[in-house]
Amino acid sequence: MAIVTRTTTSSGTRTTTTSSIPMWLVKLITVILCSVILFIIYLLDNSVRTYYARTFILIGLTCGALLGWSIGSVLQQFLSYRNVEIIINLILTALSGLSAILLIIYLVETNDSSGSQRFKLMIGAAVSFVIQAFVCLLTLSWAWYGNVIIVRSV
Repeated sequence: MAIVTRTTTSSGTRTTTTSSIPMWLVKLITVILCSVILFIIYLLDNSVRTYYARTFILIGLTCGALLGWSIGSVLQQFLSYRNVEIIINLILTALSGLSAILLIIYLVETNDSSGSQRFKLMIGAAVSFVIQAFVCLLTLSWAWYGNVIIVRSV
C-alpha cells in the first residue's frame, strides 16, 4: 500500500488535501533509522562509549525497543505470520543465549569471591538471561512446530 493522497473540495472555495501513510511504512523507516544509529554507535571509539556509558545504554535500549515494536509489522509485509514468528523468536533466542553465555564467561573470568554487590547483580542478570533464553527457546519451538494460536483482535 503506497501513500494515498485525497483532495476534497467542499462547497465554496476551500480545498482540503489529506495524505495517508501506511503504518508499516512508518515502522520501516523506524527500523532503518534505529539500525543506522546502532551501527554508528558500534563504529564509535571504545573510549567514547565507555565515558558516556549510561547515555549509550539508554540509546541502545531505546533503539532495541523501537526495533521490537516495528520489525514484526515490516516483516509481515513480505512473509507469512508463521515465518515472522519463527524469525523473530530465532533472533530473540540467539540474542538472549549469547547474552547468557557472555555473562557466564564474565562471571567465570572475574571470579569475585568477596561477594561484592556488583558481582551479585551480574549473577542475577546471568540467571535472568538463562531463564529468558529457555523461554525464548520454548516459544521458538512452539512457532516452529505450529503450536501457536493466532488471535486477531480489532
